[in-house]
Amino acid sequence: MLISRGRTVKIEDLGKAPLARVLSECMASRLTGRVDAVLTTEGERYRIQVEFLGGEPRLALTINLRTGDAYYGSEAVKMIKGVITTRECTGYAEVIELSEGKVAIDCRYARNAQLPEDSVKELTELVEAVSAGRAEAPPHPPEAGPTLTPPERVVVKLSTVLCDLLKLVKLATEGRVIEARNFSSVAEALEAGRALARSLKGEGEMLYAALSLRDARLRVLYDRSGNVVSASLERSGEVVCGFDVVDELQGVKGGVRAVYSSIPKHALQE
Repeated sequence: MLISRGRTVKIEDLGKAPLARVLSECMASRLTGRVDAVLTTEGERYRIQVEFLGGEPRLALTINLRTGDAYYGSEAVKMIKGVITTRECTGYAEVIELSEGKVAIDCRYARNAQLPEDSVKELTELVEAVSAGRAEAPPHPPEAGPTLTPPERVVVKLSTVLCDLLKLVKLATEGRVIEARNFSSVAEALEAGRALARSLKGEGEMLYAALSLRDARLRVLYDRSGNVVSASLERSGEVVCGFDVVDELQGVKGGVRAVYSSIPKHALQE
């Protein structure tokens, strides 16, 4: 997921303002920020994130909220195409204003969501065509459907794993510790986790990182591409679940103890 935080500019009802129009307006206004949408179409629910720099799409991510399947970069654009050319679509899109530095953070931590030049052109031309009424809806449903709701309230199944006590117990009992190290900052520990996740070999395997700080405990789950798919922060007896906690602790320095474990696919299944 794209995790940087910013200022919400507006939230659009996609039943009244189609996603293509929302994206088109962001391009026209030269937005540096993100469109974060949760929507339903053709019986499927999706979360779609598109991040812009000066109005140009730079990152794209699409998640099927029913299956948990995630699509990044050019693959995400293909999914978005199926969504914005579908006649019936309901949900919400949040338009978030970000600094260039925040976009750079997302580019760093979600590298496979970056859009190559041809995908930027494809998405831009498609959005403009749909907004102008030049693109026809497909005769058959798209391969995958979307569903959106205010982004901070609707999350992918995996995104709540680290706030589920039973699943935490499963991770602890079925995970295999592959490395334990001390770091001088949270950012270093997160980057090391990303690298370890990308080195995993097992099909469906994921990486679980437990970071112990002086007054808190940060838990992070990575997919094999090194993307953060779930995160939680335990502090003062309270647990906060969400991707924002990673961004919140990025700049924390000091003694950090990190334990990394590989998690088999079945450990995350219902």
